Amino acid sequence: MLSRRDQQLRTRSENPRAHGRFGVKALLRTLLPTRPYEALRTYYQRLGYWVRLMRVASGAGLSDKAVLWGSFLASPITSLANLREWQDPVLFADAKVRIRGVGMFKIRAGADDLHHVSPFREPEVFDYITSHLPAGGCFVDAGANIGFYSILAAREVGPSGQVIAIEMMDDTHSILCQHMALNGVPNCRTLKVALFHEEGLLLPVSVKPKLLGRASICLPDSDTGELLVTTSTL
Repeated sequence: MLSRRDQQLRTRSENPRAHGRFGVKALLRTLLPTRPYEALRTYYQRLGYWVRLMRVASGAGLSDKAVLWGSFLASPITSLANLREWQDPVLFADAKVRIRGVGMFKIRAGADDLHHVSPFREPEVFDYITSHLPAGGCFVDAGANIGFYSILAAREVGPSGQVIAIEMMDDTHSILCQHMALNGVPNCRTLKVALFHEEGLLLPVSVKPKLLGRASICLPDSDTGELLVTTSTL
């Protein structure tokens, strides 16, 4: 005697229409999260993030404004991709973007830079820096990326204070230095090293394409390439 499950499977195999419905359901399971409302929630969260960003971000020039607004207007379409995973808001071309109350930043096309200059990314960190750093103090930004927190901290400690920005990735460090000059931050010292418990080592870097702000020497995986970085201790 067949079980109920076996009977259902047999019916699907004998009934093309039932098999078709089963195939559609299987396809939807691969495209969408477990429940449809989770997909909708993810989608609206992505759109909401863009709306919040546009309230504090503006393009430096006409071409920059076109890139920023074009990327925003395309977000209802681009936000539909891969609803199972986190998606960074990205620009379709390089642009200079001003973040209100912080400074100006060069955002690389397709990279996670825009997410890393968002005041909403880590609101607790943002609020702590703006409310606890004293004038004349010293701020160490370990893993400074393109310098969002370094520039924010430099504003807080003032010309009598000091910021030490540490970034191991060569291209990102170059942009970090450009941002210091672009925002007129004279009290920041930049270092191109990877912080480690031992000094003077050459270690491979793990970094996924376009996720440039998440490079790591501690989590090597299949994306680890030939790029090596020099270590130093804090």
